[in-house]
Amino acid sequence: MKISPLLVTAVVGKPSEEGIAPRFSVSRTIEECGGSLIGETEVDIQSPGFPGVYGSVLSCAWVVQHDCAESFTITPRSFSIEYESKNEQEKTLETQKKFFLTAVQTAVQTAVQIAVQTAVQTAVRTTVLTAVQIAVQTARAFRNLDFILRSLKRTTFFDM
Repeated sequence: MKISPLLVTAVVGKPSEEGIAPRFSVSRTIEECGGSLIGETEVDIQSPGFPGVYGSVLSCAWVVQHDCAESFTITPRSFSIEYESKNEQEKTLETQKKFFLTAVQTAVQTAVQIAVQTAVQTAVRTTVLTAVQIAVQTARAFRNLDFILRSLKRTTFFDM
């Protein structure tokens, strides 16, 4: 049995008596592919065994929820897909395929493509999603990935 850890780094703030919110880092290892992250302010999510590859039969999904968040930003930092070519004709067909990381606003079920990689080019961009809860799932054929997810707090009159 192979156990591949998933590193999740959270940055959490708590108000102090002086009115200053100190920040500290919390690292924890989850021995599962995916999982539920509730109340996290910032997470660094990596595929099992990153930067090495994870098994081709895995499909990782993470659900992130923060009740005080009005939106999340997702920034893919690094990812790679499987690429095998047996001959030149197949290699040409593979170039046409696209693989992507998908984030879903679970409240309204809106899927957003946040990173695309073909055999010849990678496009990685930051995406903002408005929701209290989102789900992130890898597409098939990913070799590894690393992305940061931040919850953006609602601004109220009392926060100013």
